[in-house]
Amino acid sequence: MFPIQRRIINMPARLYCATNMGLFDRFKSSTAPTQKGLTAKELCDKGDALAKLGCHEEALQCFDKALAIDPRYAKAWALKGATLGMLDRHEEALQCFDKALAIDPKTNRTTRETGGT
Repeated sequence: MFPIQRRIINMPARLYCATNMGLFDRFKSSTAPTQKGLTAKELCDKGDALAKLGCHEEALQCFDKALAIDPRYAKAWALKGATLGMLDRHEEALQCFDKALAIDPKTNRTTRETGGT
């Protein structure tokens, strides 16, 4: 077995996935609860990355911060709804999807999550 294969086999799947996606490089120093200087899009991207890693509560914090900056950011509402759905908080998730659809009816993520076309 090659050394790289041994390292990959011993590495937890989530960590391996995140390392290959470059997520840790981008948000390496972003463990603090408040992030100064990040845009709503950057906070939303961070939340999306955290949600994909299974860190749903941290992801929700990022979406909330993004929405505090730009409450009309449909993608943040949609991703927050998807994350809430993963936590079985379905009523809250539907409210987020409704807000995303009210802002931008063509939001792909929202229509996909709610079963729209």
